[in-house]
Amino acid sequence: MQFKSCRKVLTILVCSELLAVDKSTISHVVQEVITSINIVFKNLISWPSRSKLEVVMIGFKSFYNLPNVHGAIDGIHFAISRPISPFCENYYYHKIRAYNVVCQIVFDDKKQFIDIFVGWPRSVNDS
Repeated sequence: MQFKSCRKVLTILVCSELLAVDKSTISHVVQEVITSINIVFKNLISWPSRSKLEVVMIGFKSFYNLPNVHGAIDGIHFAISRPISPFCENYYYHKIRAYNVVCQIVFDDKKQFIDIFVGWPRSVNDS
């Protein structure tokens, strides 16, 4: 838990410097955006209930012969332009020789997203 808090503070500090906006303003805006996303997408992308997870587990077993699986996880690289930032090299992925952001996705047996995470560079990977 401390690591996540530390990462959040670092992200706010970086955004504050890059945008030349006070840290408290960045923090307030981030909270507003998160609250809005949670309200708008609450029923579209959410972690399934226990009963739904049991159905997903049955689906993975019947369709893919994978027992005791509640979700599949994968990552995808999204290409981006070179960021104008002192931290731009954090976004450079040497294997594809391009700047990108990695998105980590968990999906169910019907290939519907149940969790999406895009975080600080190098906080998730595609393996």
